[in-house]
Amino acid sequence: AGVASAWGVLALYRALALGAMSVVSPIVALQVAIPVAAGLLMGERPSALEYAGMAVAAGGVVLVSRTRASRGTRAPGTAIALAVLTAVLFGIMLVGLDQAGDGALYSSAFVVRLASAAVLLVYFLATRRRLDVTAKTLPGLVSTGVLLTAATMLFLAAVNVGLLSVVSVLGSLSPLATTALAQVLLKERLGPWQWV
Repeated sequence: AGVASAWGVLALYRALALGAMSVVSPIVALQVAIPVAAGLLMGERPSALEYAGMAVAAGGVVLVSRTRASRGTRAPGTAIALAVLTAVLFGIMLVGLDQAGDGALYSSAFVVRLASAAVLLVYFLATRRRLDVTAKTLPGLVSTGVLLTAATMLFLAAVNVGLLSVVSVLGSLSPLATTALAQVLLKERLGPWQWV
């Protein structure tokens, strides 16, 4: 889960650097298909109402992830391939968390973040990239790390009591919060499909 998380983050930022967010984000939102499929293959049997809710939630995430593209905005094939890779890696991360979680909340979250940090450290050493961390950016980076660790622990707690297929769909609703915060804090306007 930690290795997939680290490579997924690297692929995501590269995809966003190469292509339009309006194309990359909805593709990445499809990550939820992997843990849903894995849960079903492992014998989970959600109710008909849960299936309906999963379909509505997953569709909603894809729609809310869409941003208004400028006229002629496209994403090159590399950006699309990286977005698909990101979705696959994040999906694998969620399945890995489910498999690792079995009651070991704190140790699982610690190992996932440690593995992720190790992969990123090796990446930075191998590519000789600089880490541009300043006193101004440090609080945001630390708070992001704390929130990601808390989210990992909450996901682990949820899959300990619920179905991976259902929990992963509910956990994929984070673009709703991001979109709402962008509207309130950054005064961004929602497009018609985002409102839907």
